[in-house]
Amino acid sequence: VEAKPTISQVLVNNREITGREKYRGIQYKGEELEELILEPGERTFTFRFSGMDYGDPQSTQFEYRLRDRNGKLINKGNEPFVRYFNLGQGEYIFELYAANSENSWNSTPKRLALQLKPYFSETTWSIALMAIIVLGIMYAVNRYLINNERIKHRLAESENSTLRLQMTPIF
Repeated sequence: VEAKPTISQVLVNNREITGREKYRGIQYKGEELEELILEPGERTFTFRFSGMDYGDPQSTQFEYRLRDRNGKLINKGNEPFVRYFNLGQGEYIFELYAANSENSWNSTPKRLALQLKPYFSETTWSIALMAIIVLGIMYAVNRYLINNERIKHRLAESENSTLRLQMTPIF
């Protein structure tokens, strides 16, 4: 009999998310946690998990991966938790596999979809706004330098015409 992996506890920024608590961004499918949507600033989280093995629960082995971060499976042995720190914004899928005492791995992983919302500074709008501000500053500096050169040129012309007037005889 395969060991069936389950995510038994989720901690976000060291705060436990339990049961069907009214926490924004949690979606269930039946009794199973299916999706977790985290706000900016909620980039550190921990999953505690278990594998149903009635033969020898202590010998249950775990492997997991976070798709879109690293594609390879990481073997945790019988250590039933994983912690992620400061993940970047984006969409991830956490997959958990378990093996029973007979080293029989489950064929279908427990999956949890994660969506980490971006800070404003990570959004396309923010990058576009920053680009517009930088271009605006560059334009303003360019206009200032051009106008400064025009003023210098006009002053030089004015001084030249004044000098010419002073040098021409009046009679």
